[in-house]
Amino acid sequence: MLKQDSTFVPAALLRAEANSGLGNNAAALKEINHVISIQPRERFYAMAYRERALLYVTCQDPALRNGKQALQDALTACRMRLWKDSIALAALACAYAENADFDSAIRYAAQAISMESDGSYAARKFRKHLTLFQQHRPVRE
Repeated sequence: MLKQDSTFVPAALLRAEANSGLGNNAAALKEINHVISIQPRERFYAMAYRERALLYVTCQDPALRNGKQALQDALTACRMRLWKDSIALAALACAYAENADFDSAIRYAAQAISMESDGSYAARKFRKHLTLFQQHRPVRE
């Protein structure tokens, strides 16, 4: 049974990420929703909101996409992490793009990039997202 104990929550979030990577998005969403429902420690709570936002906007299955909920989830994650989490900011940028607010998407993607070192994997990924936003395209991973 998953509890609020921080040792169980990261495992649940990793399972969700693995399921998403394997295309089992419904299972990933179920895992993330469960983490959110138990209200774990703030760091992991914010991670769950961030990951759900990313799943809602990057999912290949249009039936699972939910741009409005993704925007709320990403905003929640950013607030919880005091606007200092580059991945949460990148999720917010993706959510804005999904909702066709590309100016905001570009702004938050640039902010996320500025928080990473130039050659990092995250910075390269965020730059790819930024290019899509500049072309008025959402992210689909």
